Amino acid sequence: MNANYIVKCRICNNLTRIRIPIGYVSNFPIRIHCGKCKSIISGNMTVDNENITYHADFESVDLVSDGKPDYFAEASGDLPCNKVEECSSKDWMHYGCKMPGMNAILQVGLKNRDKLVNNIMSLEKELQKWNDTKTVFSLFKNSKNEFIPKLLNEEVYNQEYLMNDDIEIHRAVHYRFLELMHYIFVNKQLRNYIMSINKEISIIDMEQYNQLLLFLDKENFLEKSYNEILDMLFAFMGILPNILPAISAMQYRTLNYMEQGISTCSFEDIKTFYIDAYEKILSYIHIPMCLDNIKYRNDYNEFDDEQNLENFLKESKGNKLKKISETEFFSSLIKFPIDNKLRNAIGHNQYDFNGITQIITYKPNEKKQEIIENKYLMKMAIECIQLMQYMVIIQDLIFQLIRRKNYNKGMKTRVNSIFYKNIGVNEKCPCGSGKKYKKCCRY
Repeated sequence: MNANYIVKCRICNNLTRIRIPIGYVSNFPIRIHCGKCKSIISGNMTVDNENITYHADFESVDLVSDGKPDYFAEASGDLPCNKVEECSSKDWMHYGCKMPGMNAILQVGLKNRDKLVNNIMSLEKELQKWNDTKTVFSLFKNSKNEFIPKLLNEEVYNQEYLMNDDIEIHRAVHYRFLELMHYIFVNKQLRNYIMSINKEISIIDMEQYNQLLLFLDKENFLEKSYNEILDMLFAFMGILPNILPAISAMQYRTLNYMEQGISTCSFEDIKTFYIDAYEKILSYIHIPMCLDNIKYRNDYNEFDDEQNLENFLKESKGNKLKKISETEFFSSLIKFPIDNKLRNAIGHNQYDFNGITQIITYKPNEKKQEIIENKYLMKMAIECIQLMQYMVIIQDLIFQLIRRKNYNKGMKTRVNSIFYKNIGVNEKCPCGSGKKYKKCCRY
């Protein structure tokens, strides 16, 4: 089923037909641009799938009942769709063959269609209950842990997590964070990443790990960093309705960026998160790098360019980016979208956005104005997701360090039950104690 609207631009008076396939998202923003004057047409679509009703509200345009459209646009809350194009002499069958749902099936295949749909529906459910979930994280950030068990027990945590002390509450909060974020990973990769991290840390040189912990734990750096990433989660959930089609696009075999774009966000919707995410990641990037130093060089303080950690922390952000390994385990778990040029261009206001082509044109070097580069808005939206993925991995590394700190104080906690599956009795225990499983958590 499709909703169809004809809107009249208040600036140039041109008519645009907007077709909106009714999908699985109940509420989503609309961001398209007038084909003639390029002004933004913002709106919001509300769908009641139970009663099969829908309603769209638009800004800066007027709804009209009839008229021959000058331009055709499509808006989807969960899938990539074709960009605005001139109607000219094309018949409406031309547009019928370009529907987002049909293209999605072609891109993911019939076998993977249900996986794509289930992921969209799961994200939709998380968005609907986000206010309650955000309350849990806010309580944790503000050290109001006594209220958290009641809120989480209303879900499924009463069996896996006892939540009888602050350590267990943190464990429950962390796995709620991971549960929420695993939907932004394609093909259930997050579980594999977390399992791999736990495995590597269980066999790491614990003496070096503890020395790294002592260095990092100055002025409650770990707890502060954990809470700052929760703040970034709040920002990410704020733009998630804008970039939901990009999560679907990441599951496509190929994407024609020239023809297909995103109709739920404009550049202004995501640029702040894009910059802030880079800044935060670069504040914590030494954590996975130091773990790689232990794994590959047996010393958290030995970088591969003969630097130590204190000197590395003094490096510029650009130099830190250049030193992120693409092959070492902890640093390369998630491909970090290194585009320091766009970040700098946004910071210096050296960019322009074309809402029709959805191309961001920017000058990466303020001193060399003749150099110009381009990026598609859909690509930038995908990079926002990749940045959040990277922060999720760093958040788990921080959580593991906090867990170790508590263990060193005599406060041991079990890990999630998934880590104990397929563990041999003589293997290192997943809890990180350094003991064999048969002499630790097995009983």
